[in-house]
Amino acid sequence: MPVAEIANTSSYYNLATDLYEYGWGGSFHFCRFGYGESFYQAIARHEHYLAHMMGLRDGMKVLDVGCGVGGPAREIAKFANVNIVGLNNNDYQIERATKYAAQEGMSDQLSFAKGDFMVYLLFSPRALEDAN
Repeated sequence: MPVAEIANTSSYYNLATDLYEYGWGGSFHFCRFGYGESFYQAIARHEHYLAHMMGLRDGMKVLDVGCGVGGPAREIAKFANVNIVGLNNNDYQIERATKYAAQEGMSDQLSFAKGDFMVYLLFSPRALEDAN
C-alpha cells in the first residue's frame, strides 16, 4: 500500500474513532435487536452468539483481525474465558483498546498489536503465538 494511502487511512481512523465510540460504544458493528432489548444488550448477545458459533472454549487463543478499540474482544474474552490478540493497523485504536483492557483488569487475557493482517498472516504461520 502506498505511504500516502496508509497515512490517509490512519488519519481517518484517528479522527473517526471518537465518533464511532460515541455512537456505538466499544463495538463497531451492527446486530439484530430483540423486542425490548437495549442497544448494548443486543451487541453483547451478538458477541456471545459469535463466541458460541466459533466453539470457543476456556483458554483458547483467538485472533481478532481489525479489532478496533477491542469492545468485542473484551466481551468475548469475558464470556468464553479465552485469550485474544487484537490486530489493527491504527495506533490510536490500539492505545484505546489497551487502555480499556487494563481498566477492566483484562491485560492478562487481551493484547493488541499493530500490523497489516494480510502481510502478518501470510508471512507468519505462527502469527497468533508470535503476538503474545
